[in-house]
Amino acid sequence: MKFWDWYLKIALVSAMIGGSMEFFMIKTGFYDKAVRDALNPWRHQDVEARKDS
Repeated sequence: MKFWDWYLKIALVSAMIGGSMEFFMIKTGFYDKAVRDALNPWRHQDVEARKDS
């Protein structure tokens, strides 16, 4: 491959960016909030109650 080193650099930079995004979301509690909202059985009822009032 002619551009093997170029592809390797792109892959490493992409992995670093993706890893830093995941680290940020873990540190800020994004996944905890998402799971809590997804497992809330009353989430649709809360939205409807806000629309009515």
